[in-house]
Amino acid sequence: MTRRLWLTVLGVAIMVATASVARAQSDLRAWHADGQTWLVWTNDRAFAGLQTYDIYRSSQPIDELRRKIEVESLAFAFGAGVFGGMTYWLLVVMGTVSGTGFIYIFAAMVLIHSAGVIIGHRKYS
Repeated sequence: MTRRLWLTVLGVAIMVATASVARAQSDLRAWHADGQTWLVWTNDRAFAGLQTYDIYRSSQPIDELRRKIEVESLAFAFGAGVFGGMTYWLLVVMGTVSGTGFIYIFAAMVLIHSAGVIIGHRKYS
């Protein structure tokens, strides 16, 4: 069974992708100020060895990995991985910025998923 969690904050539609067993992250928020968009979420679960989050954009809901448009793969220096019960903040800069590669995702659909959870063309749950 697939499940989706959609939140809309300040015109930004954000989809949190989870594994087939519900592993949704909670408290996902976004806001835009001074030409920057902030995405904030709390990891409810620890993912052993996870070092990245991938961010995607689309003008319509994304239900399969092959339909994605990757904006950025974020390599976090969390040492042992991403930990549950911690809040992570992601600054998204409007336009292309050297070293980050974020491109125009405000007011578009932004997908955040844990790279270690969704593999291949599995539908988001």
